Amino acid sequence: MRAPGLSRLYADALYDFDRVAPFYPAGPPYAYPPAAAAYPESRRTVMARVLRRQHERWGLSAAAGERLNEFALPGCVAVMTGQQVGLFGGPLLTIYKAMTAVLLAERWRRQGAAAVPIFWMASQDHDLAEVDHIWALDDDAQLVRLKAGEAMPAGAAVGGLELGGAVTKAIEELTRCCGGSSAVLEELRGTYQPGVSLADAFGRTLARWFAPWGLLVFDPLQAPEAAEMWRPYYLAALERQGELAERLTRRTGELEAAGYHAQVEQTAAAAMLFLHRNGARRGLRRHKGAWLEGEAHIEEAEARRFLQEHPESVSASALLRPLLQDVAFPTAAQVTGPAETAYLAQSAVLYAAFELPPPRPYPRASVTLLEPKARRLLDKYGLSLEDIWRAPASELLARKALPAELEQGLAAARAHFEEDFAGLAQSLAALDPTLVDAAQGAAQKIRHQWEQLQARSGRSLTRRSAELTGQAHYLDHCLYPQRQLQERVLGAAYWAGRYADLLPRLHAEMAPASPEHQELAL
Repeated sequence: MRAPGLSRLYADALYDFDRVAPFYPAGPPYAYPPAAAAYPESRRTVMARVLRRQHERWGLSAAAGERLNEFALPGCVAVMTGQQVGLFGGPLLTIYKAMTAVLLAERWRRQGAAAVPIFWMASQDHDLAEVDHIWALDDDAQLVRLKAGEAMPAGAAVGGLELGGAVTKAIEELTRCCGGSSAVLEELRGTYQPGVSLADAFGRTLARWFAPWGLLVFDPLQAPEAAEMWRPYYLAALERQGELAERLTRRTGELEAAGYHAQVEQTAAAAMLFLHRNGARRGLRRHKGAWLEGEAHIEEAEARRFLQEHPESVSASALLRPLLQDVAFPTAAQVTGPAETAYLAQSAVLYAAFELPPPRPYPRASVTLLEPKARRLLDKYGLSLEDIWRAPASELLARKALPAELEQGLAAARAHFEEDFAGLAQSLAALDPTLVDAAQGAAQKIRHQWEQLQARSGRSLTRRSAELTGQAHYLDHCLYPQRQLQERVLGAAYWAGRYADLLPRLHAEMAPASPEHQELAL
């Protein structure tokens, strides 16, 4: 089934790739064999060393060690994915991205290619409000926001944020929501402690969760060797700012002319670079023929000197970041969600400017988890997940629960009206054809009022039934919280803490090569 709310661009990338092919020169997502740009072996040696150092910090599993050994060999390609360093692993979509990358790399290895999955932690991101919390459900199926963000300088990289005492309270609340402690929650308790950085805790958590399959996790915030590789691209982005901005402006026009959207509104002044000084992150942009760092004037020579001498204190915008990823790694495919897929449609022109082949976008699997209780309620009321997407469960259950005699009476009265109106419409048409449209308009209003009466009857019944109210509340908050896909709202740790076999089940049952939204019964 098709997930709700897909942008036209992402829907066509999933279901009608030929329409978007001009924006993705690497080709369709599910094609084989994998291919990557020529990748210098000296660069491979450096990045293999970086990955090993980071994993030894977080705990190097046997499977991750095998993947590292494979990555170090000539010809091995990377299946890349990534996400912000969300609290306790972030929302469910984080583990769906990671598992899609794992499964794709495994499939390619079975087909004879050397491929490893690599997860890029967006630790240089600055939007703390996106990552300092997760959502869980309490015993009453109420959404609970678990927050552990601390004060930090505006615009600072979130990965460097040191956790404070709030994280201990957040884990206690998460444990309560999960119905008690578990091995997963105890690991989180030992990882997310005051004084630990958000990036370190996230990296350790993801490495442990995916230890059986050897997912390699990369933190750019702790990789000065990679920053050395990116230095010439930073300098080129500064020196060629006008040309690159013009290319992006043309691409925006091409996307809009084709009926699509541009994910990032790139201004003609921005250099797609951010300088990190004294804990703050400031963008470089043109202004009246000069350069600004944030709102302060900076000489071009000073900006160039900073990029040259401190590449480890520079980060890139969402449009330039994929290119840096593919400089550091031999990317054959990038597992993407809707936003990243749209980024790549714009970033393709930057790859062309730097004469680098863009990665193939590979849509992540999209999944809704069905607890036994959710499955029982859907079956009891004859509902599907798509029904929950279309209307609140309170309305759906109310209609299903109306007394038979009332339901039959409303249906009979509606049928009598339709029958009587059909005869009336014929008589009006014979009298004066211009009256037909007015009659149809009046009839439509009556039908609307009829539907409102039916809905109000159902809601009245629901209000008087605590059981129905609780069931509807549970279905809405569990399956379509905040009227969004479950995977975008509820935390991965909440589900992993409740179901110890969640990740093995995803590995065994998730279909990574299907555009369809999937249900997984727990």
